[in-house]
Amino acid sequence: MLGVAIPLLYQQYDVRLPGALRLCLIIFGAIAAVWFSGLGGTVPSENRWLIWGTPAASIFAGVVLGDEINFGRLTAPIKLLGDASYALYLSHPFVATTILLLWGRLSHHPLWFVFPLSVVVSIVLSIAIFWFFERRATVLARALLNSSRRNEPVRAEKLDPAVAVDTAV
Repeated sequence: MLGVAIPLLYQQYDVRLPGALRLCLIIFGAIAAVWFSGLGGTVPSENRWLIWGTPAASIFAGVVLGDEINFGRLTAPIKLLGDASYALYLSHPFVATTILLLWGRLSHHPLWFVFPLSVVVSIVLSIAIFWFFERRATVLARALLNSSRRNEPVRAEKLDPAVAVDTAV
């Protein structure tokens, strides 16, 4: 629910937090995620809203509820990660499940190697899903919605993501 409320605060109510408060929210969220999940132990599935939701909402609020930050040459890659974040949200359980299923073969590798590798694989997969599916699906959905409002057929050029409007919210 907080993942819906935070963008609403940004878009509908024009809530913008000062940079120092945003940084505090991000740091708090990162520390809370580690603290709540416990170092080195298994991650409990009960109280997921507290263990994962609260820290994630804190980090998300710190990132979203402010003016856009210019990261120089890193701005485009960071924007791409943001654009692919929904695909990451939807696809990361599949990577995690694959890692767990392959753990018998991977367990001879140290966790400090397997975990970062799974994060990188999740990010690369999410970018591919965003680039090859989500962008095109968004363009198609917008074209269908706009054409149904005007009662006209969808044209092929409207479905080409190269000519589409930026899909970021």
